[in-house]
Amino acid sequence: MKKFLSFLITVVCALTLFSCTVNSAAPDNTSDTPTNSGTDSGTDKESPNTVLNPEPYQTRNENLDFIFNPDQLGQTDIYITRKEWNTLLVYYDISSKNEEYVHADFQFKKGNYTWKFTDIGLRVRGNTSRRRPQSGSSDEESAFTGYNNNYVQSHFKVDFEEWLKEDQGCKMAGCMKGMNLKHFKGDPTHTREVYGYNLFRQNGIWTSPRAAYTKLTIHIADSDGSTEDVYFGLYAMIEEINKQFLKARKSGKAEGDFLSDEGNLWKCTGGASLSNPPADYESFGVEEKRIENLYIENPDQPWKGEIRGNPVENTFTHDLKTNKKSFTEAKNQLFAFTEELSNLDSNDSASIKAWFNKKMDVDLFLKTYAINVILGMWDDYWISQNNFYFYFDTGSGSNAGTEGKAYFIPYDYDNILGCCYNFDAGKQNPLEWGNLYGNDRPLIQKMLAVPEFMELYKKYLLEYSDSDSLFDVTKSQERLNKWKNMVESSIYSSQIEWISESYSEWGDYFADWGYNITQYKLFNSDQNTNFFMVRQKTIEEACSSNPESNTSQEPDILPAYKNGNQYTFFFVPEDFGFNFDGSQKICIRGSFNGWEKTELNWDAEAKYYTNTITIEEPGDYPYYKFWYDNGSPDGSWLGLNEYRRLLPDSYTQTTGAGDFRYPE
Repeated sequence: MKKFLSFLITVVCALTLFSCTVNSAAPDNTSDTPTNSGTDSGTDKESPNTVLNPEPYQTRNENLDFIFNPDQLGQTDIYITRKEWNTLLVYYDISSKNEEYVHADFQFKKGNYTWKFTDIGLRVRGNTSRRRPQSGSSDEESAFTGYNNNYVQSHFKVDFEEWLKEDQGCKMAGCMKGMNLKHFKGDPTHTREVYGYNLFRQNGIWTSPRAAYTKLTIHIADSDGSTEDVYFGLYAMIEEINKQFLKARKSGKAEGDFLSDEGNLWKCTGGASLSNPPADYESFGVEEKRIENLYIENPDQPWKGEIRGNPVENTFTHDLKTNKKSFTEAKNQLFAFTEELSNLDSNDSASIKAWFNKKMDVDLFLKTYAINVILGMWDDYWISQNNFYFYFDTGSGSNAGTEGKAYFIPYDYDNILGCCYNFDAGKQNPLEWGNLYGNDRPLIQKMLAVPEFMELYKKYLLEYSDSDSLFDVTKSQERLNKWKNMVESSIYSSQIEWISESYSEWGDYFADWGYNITQYKLFNSDQNTNFFMVRQKTIEEACSSNPESNTSQEPDILPAYKNGNQYTFFFVPEDFGFNFDGSQKICIRGSFNGWEKTELNWDAEAKYYTNTITIEEPGDYPYYKFWYDNGSPDGSWLGLNEYRRLLPDSYTQTTGAGDFRYPE
């Protein structure tokens, strides 16, 4: 194993002998060597932390395609002192959401090329999946000391420019300033995110990030000169969505269509409806997740002294990623777009069509969303108002005044291919993908109100999922088996504590929470449980028969009605995408019964659950949800985060609409 000190000696020698310019060895004449051997950029005055930085190809996109080639396994090595590693852990202990970096060195190998950088930034990343990369708490010695095999797979982010001055730069292969490293949370197939992003790109969705596989080893150097080489297992390496992402997709490059890389880029997460007025005007900003006044009394042994710091956690549903000094102008631009979108008359398809053709690349958006729905991406804009970037290709600076379009950028595809929460992603109608969860998604709903756009959407659904497509079960399994054979031996590490939703071996199943409906497989050939086969059939049936959507302003079945103080509740499984048969236990839980479970009864003829409950005093704002008592300790809420509210008249109002019908 390589030791940290020997790595530093190599770096020092390189810096001394070659003035920061070190050339990689000439590539062998093997099949994985690029046809254009390219040139090594080395290091100049703008990249003081660069040791090796080859550029195998001449353009950004070619180099990115080589680095993120999913058919070739990379090797990532991070070199860090125990003191810096402990600081990373302390940051997490003070605030798990922090985005503070520590100092480290970095090496990446792929094919016959090696990249090396000194003094890069390393931090923990992730949202609900963020973890402390070594188990324990800050008052435990074992939570900091090495050689305990208590390391935990965590998502990481590396930034080659974190510690450079503003006038300095360091771009790996001239095209990227960092990368995201994600372990395969909840995914024993070690497949989903790599497959999803590559399906986008294989179908020409150039706005999608790239993704590939890498092994990850973190070398932690102790003060006594020894080094602990911790193999963290198999990771997905994913292209960052940032300024370099935009530059690689600017006009004149190998692919891409942006007029400018100087427009406003927004990261949009839970609740980003793009409606106007937005639900929360304070949900727009520039995110800050830092720690002020950090104090570690004993940096070498943090558990023996006082640790303190003041976390600053300013998070926003709409987080501006570029042009942060011009936030007001960027916010006004987004508000103007959403206001115009919301004011479109849903009954005037000609005006809607003209507006979208002016403001967006409609064809690209519909292709993107067709693949999104084919993949079964439920944690998305249409359902959860979540997980996308939105880029206004309007120039600033030297390109001020250029008027481009707005682009939807897909993001965070780790929960797809059948791993779904509370409805059946395989069998859900692709033409009504998000209808179960409310009507406040104007970007997709108003676009599909145009008959021409709806037909184009259907066309792409069929084209990207039929037997000739890359999604077809035969082609998909060929690709997945190739990756499985490549990575399976790299999954396990004896140094990792395999806690919940980390998997030490390959398996054709998903996380337990993704098993509420159908336990989909990817590698079998059962037409009832193979996700590719089920999804193909669902899309073909929906798009070929041209089913009419329910456009009635008043629903046919409401989830409850009342007669005096008698409230009758209905739960229709098919309206939630379920194929329940009455053997499942469904309950009603609400503020009016202290959120206790009241079981509903199955009507075999009508195929819904119902019960009448006496509610003497429902309260001022009585809310309720349906509950699937699946036998687990926690059970399962139905309808994601959507609640229903009892009204004082004969029915209830829903915050998440479905095609509910009055009983016969």
